[in-house]
Amino acid sequence: MPAFKFRLQTVLEHKQRLEELAQLEHAQAQAAQSKEERALGQLHDAERRGFAELERQRFAGRLDIEALQFGMTYLDALKVQITRQELVVDRVRRATEAKRERLITAMQERKALERLRETQQKAFNREAARREAVEQDELVVMRFPQTSRRAGARPLPSGASSHAYA
Repeated sequence: MPAFKFRLQTVLEHKQRLEELAQLEHAQAQAAQSKEERALGQLHDAERRGFAELERQRFAGRLDIEALQFGMTYLDALKVQITRQELVVDRVRRATEAKRERLITAMQERKALERLRETQQKAFNREAARREAVEQDELVVMRFPQTSRRAGARPLPSGASSHAYA
C-alpha cells in the first residue's frame, strides 16, 4: 500500500519558510525598537542630569547668568532631540507591531495547513486500517473451508445450515 502523501506539502513548506522569514523580520524590528528606546532613555537621563546641575548651581551660592543661559540652551536642545526621538520610537513601535501581525498571520496559515495534513493523515490511516481489516476478513473466509476439511469436518450440503448438524 502506498504511503501517505500530503498534496499541499510544498505549500506547507512555503508557509513554513514565510513564517521563519516573518520571525526574523520581527526579531530585527524588536532589536531596532530596543535600540531606539535605549537612545530615548539616554536623552531623558541627560535631561535629568541637566536639570540637576542647574538646581545645584542655583543653590551653590553665586549665580552665574552665563552658565544658567548655557544650561537652559542645552536643555532646550535636549527637548528637541527628545521630541524627535519619541517620534522615531513611535514609528519603530508601529513597524514592530506590523511585523508581529504578519508573524501571527503566517503562523496561523501554517498551523491551518498542518491541521489539514493531520486530518488527512488520520483519514488515510483509518482507511488503511479498514482495508487491512477487509483483507484479513477475506483471507479468513477463503481459508476457512480448507481448514475445516483438514480437520476432518465434512462440508455442509448446499442450503443446509450448520445448526442442523450440531
